[in-house]
Amino acid sequence: MLIECPRCDAKVDAKVLASRRYHGEDEPPSETSFLECPACQGCIVAEREQLGPIEFSPAIRLWPEASPSGSFNFFIPDLTRLSIEQAQKCFNASAYDACAVMCRRAIEAICAEHKTKSKNLVGGLKELRDKKVIDERLFEWGDALRQQGNIGAHASEESISREDARNVLEFARAICEYVFVLTAKYEQYQARQKAKAKSKTQLPTRQPPVRSEEHTSELQ
Repeated sequence: MLIECPRCDAKVDAKVLASRRYHGEDEPPSETSFLECPACQGCIVAEREQLGPIEFSPAIRLWPEASPSGSFNFFIPDLTRLSIEQAQKCFNASAYDACAVMCRRAIEAICAEHKTKSKNLVGGLKELRDKKVIDERLFEWGDALRQQGNIGAHASEESISREDARNVLEFARAICEYVFVLTAKYEQYQARQKAKAKSKTQLPTRQPPVRSEEHTSELQ
């Protein structure tokens, strides 16, 4: 199973030591696995969604140090997902300035997806906030991400540290998850609740039993 090993700082084909599949009533089927890195023999716990009988999403590392690497949900549009994937590759390659730039591009893709009218990112973020696509905290994260992306994009003595790049990548993923994934899943949840409520109203009303004339006369 392909997964990023935090000790080797690289993606490895980990050995699956044990796995368990789970399918809750309101959750998609998933598989949690206990893995061993073939390079350092370190242990990793990962999870992936089951998309079909034998098809799975890319694995997400849960432990140790659950990181921003892993799968990128199919609810995220292609242009945004591509930017996040490239940001992740830059981070894995220790290209932290480039990672920040690609995270900035991912937020620009979110603005494009929601057809914001502003020609700059700070204006686009404000439009997303005003439309309630993001809340105030996500706006602040997006603005911090924008500033770090500007540092990475311009030639200067200032550079992006590993920790700052990690945080920026986490911010970008969190914004994408909120805007596209959680929103879509909440809409699915609402649709299920409406369907359940509708099915209850359509259930036939139970009528009281009708007594026969013979049984009625016996009671009299």
